[in-house]
Amino acid sequence: MTAGLHTAAAAAPLTAAEADQRWQDRRKSAARRADALLEAMTFEEQVVLVTAVEVADSKPLEHLGIPAMTRVDASDGLRGDTGVTAFPAPNALAATFDTDLAEKYGTAIGVEARGKGWNVLLGPTVDIDRDPRNGRQSEAYGEDPLVSGLMGAAVAKGFQKNDVIAQLKHFTVYNQEAGRNSLDVIVSERALREVYYPAFEHAIRDGGALSKRTARQRDHLRVPQSSGPSPCAFRNPPGPPRTGRLRRGARLRSGRVGLAGWLVVDYRMAARSETRPAMAW
Repeated sequence: MTAGLHTAAAAAPLTAAEADQRWQDRRKSAARRADALLEAMTFEEQVVLVTAVEVADSKPLEHLGIPAMTRVDASDGLRGDTGVTAFPAPNALAATFDTDLAEKYGTAIGVEARGKGWNVLLGPTVDIDRDPRNGRQSEAYGEDPLVSGLMGAAVAKGFQKNDVIAQLKHFTVYNQEAGRNSLDVIVSERALREVYYPAFEHAIRDGGALSKRTARQRDHLRVPQSSGPSPCAFRNPPGPPRTGRLRRGARLRSGRVGLAGWLVVDYRMAARSETRPAMAW
């Protein structure tokens, strides 16, 4: 999770509080300080760190002396903030096929985010366009997995040049807003690997994105069985809603792609006790 963080510059002598908390030692690199913090935290505190929705939700972490994770939707600028730039729609950016421009686009958003006090940017959005009625398709980079991946990777890289975290969304097969809280997605393994996974893989591997958020649907992301009594048979992994997504997300973390940070479910769904324990690494 600490990979890619910048090294701290020389700093003033430690205060007494900093001496008691090794992660406050500004003479150490950001990566070493983060490792020291994680070592001192309980698992429950780590979960709070990455799932708190409002700043007040981070109150259990006050004794650690660390700032709350502050999140903002940022696919095309800082949504809901004031005095910030309204950037061109990401699908218009994708139409340029210019990854250098995409990185500059991400850098500009990251500069504004850092200046406004945000440290987790909910974006880039690398959903694949499959339904023209999807009202959020302008947030993503179109229907092509490669273009989506290359543009998403460039934007994520630009974000994170500013010491903020890019949180990719929405993992995965998120193609419509209608019924988004209750859809049951049925998709083949081949479609997952050829259409839906590549953009996330590029953004993590090539863009260095440190976090990833699942889609909002309360489903198991069912995959047709390769064998069974009929072609219409499906397998549902056991467990509460979203476990299928979380398990697949874990593979992207621990497999060849190497997500260095964390996977989280949609924040408004995070209050569901059956999903909270599975969200942090």
